[in-house]
Amino acid sequence: MTQLEEVVVKCPKELNDIRNAIVAIVEDVKSGKDLVVIAGENLQGLSDAISGLEKVPNELKDALAESVSCLGVMAGEIVGILAKPKQVPASA
Repeated sequence: MTQLEEVVVKCPKELNDIRNAIVAIVEDVKSGKDLVVIAGENLQGLSDAISGLEKVPNELKDALAESVSCLGVMAGEIVGILAKPKQVPASA
């Protein structure tokens, strides 16, 4: 088994808000939640992410390496979620 080590990554705030919102939505979609439930549960996080969207170009300019790291973390999280087998509820 491959030994994994935890690494701390600094992420610009607005990109991290976007990362959190997208990852939460992907998790909910993968788990099979209804679209209305997904929208309701993630509305605040998505709203927060969108409200800071105009700051992202400056974050990319001011902290390019950290921005790329943040996007890499997000990609890894999404791949990890999608690679997991879908849980099938046990029948009663």
